Amino acid sequence: MSGATRARTRGTPERVRRAINGDVSIAYELRGERGPWMVLVHGLGYGRLGWGPFADLLATRHRLVLIDNRGIGESDRPAGPYRVEDLATDVLAVVDHLAIDRCDLVGASLGGMVALQLAGGEPDLVRRLVLIAATPGDPQGAPLPERTTALLSRDRHRTLPPARRLIEGALAPETVAGRPELVDRLLALREAQPQEAEAWRAQAAASASFSLRVPLAQVEAPTLAVAGLADTVIDPMNAMRLAFAMPRARALYLSPAGHLCFWEHPELVASATSEHCAEEWTGGGMQVTTGAVGAVMPVYGACD
Repeated sequence: MSGATRARTRGTPERVRRAINGDVSIAYELRGERGPWMVLVHGLGYGRLGWGPFADLLATRHRLVLIDNRGIGESDRPAGPYRVEDLATDVLAVVDHLAIDRCDLVGASLGGMVALQLAGGEPDLVRRLVLIAATPGDPQGAPLPERTTALLSRDRHRTLPPARRLIEGALAPETVAGRPELVDRLLALREAQPQEAEAWRAQAAASASFSLRVPLAQVEAPTLAVAGLADTVIDPMNAMRLAFAMPRARALYLSPAGHLCFWEHPELVASATSEHCAEEWTGGGMQVTTGAVGAVMPVYGACD
């Protein structure tokens, strides 16, 4: 294949499936045996194994499709830079391969951008939408923090920060200080599914250049936007912007939580995701979940 690197199959053969998008092979796997289809799209630097307990919990209530984005895991690594539109067509190749006509879509960070792109461009496909630590990009979203912009724009002549620093920067300070075992688990996950620097930069280009062309007001899928209040990777204000701008959206804020809030609070995020997709959550607008008990306090209404 011209300009691309084929990934080796490292998982269990019967679990790894492949869809073809042009000349790019996209790896995915299925989990769960009942419930509606739910497609999970991860962010920069994480493959389908990077969902942890969050996906395990969802698999008890949904049929999951877990995807390795191009550039990581067992998917191909075509030469970059990538665009969010490229990753979105990869997801379409997977759902077409499975003959899925309609699904719930969950995206985290870069995966949230992909999910928004699909919800805006393929409205008949997306039944319900869950956006975790996501942004619609400029001009509809809050600007990326300067540190994130600087990281995403690093060229090939500058080394990337150590994985531990990236992981700690994606968690709340309280998590880093009080749960070192979570940091170690995420580090082991990154080391078990390494990503070449060039592939990372190719994905980073998609994050840095994304701008949702469809007005948020035209994205009709009922949407749950989840954010950690301590997120320093993507401004958590984006969840509020999504809740205000989209006609059928609500925001859920978690604290203490950072960019990887679904790793810090997998039970809370999985429960909110399932309830949203099952239409059991009748509250609207923004909600804030704080403390170890996890009390949910409605703040304002913006959703039918």
